[in-house]
Amino acid sequence: MAGVRPQLQRYRMQADGAEGDCYRTCLAMVLDLDRDEVPHFCADVPPGTAVTDPLHIESVRIEREWLAARGLALVNVAFSPELKAQEIADQLHNHSPSVAAILVCSYKGVNHALAMYGGVIYDPLGDLAHDSYEPAIDGLWWMIVPTLATKPLPSEATPASVASTQED
Repeated sequence: MAGVRPQLQRYRMQADGAEGDCYRTCLAMVLDLDRDEVPHFCADVPPGTAVTDPLHIESVRIEREWLAARGLALVNVAFSPELKAQEIADQLHNHSPSVAAILVCSYKGVNHALAMYGGVIYDPLGDLAHDSYEPAIDGLWWMIVPTLATKPLPSEATPASVASTQED
């Protein structure tokens, strides 16, 4: 991939609570796909749904399966709320200049996704109000980086059993 191909999201968050599709649009940007090639994983998850809610858990499972079918997985990295979005984009560029990532933030009081590459922030809304982005509604910035998936561990594996297998 040679960077991020900017795209606009199809659906904006609606007054009736219907979820926008900023996340899938950003995932498409960082994977160099057309937005409509990526499922709208969050379509049935109302804004503000807890991560422990079965609707959220199911959307994550579907996303993981979709990514795994393409040999991919996601790495989530939390950043301090004291940082600004541009500082995180600059850190990504300075330490990993060839990596594109998604930054989950809040914008106008709801979680929102941005794409980052080369120190540039791409907003799928088309807005360029970078100073108005805040940490996600849980209080942290979340950077999500697609990566190649490795062979999954058996479902019964625990950290201790994996460590003992690696020592053998």
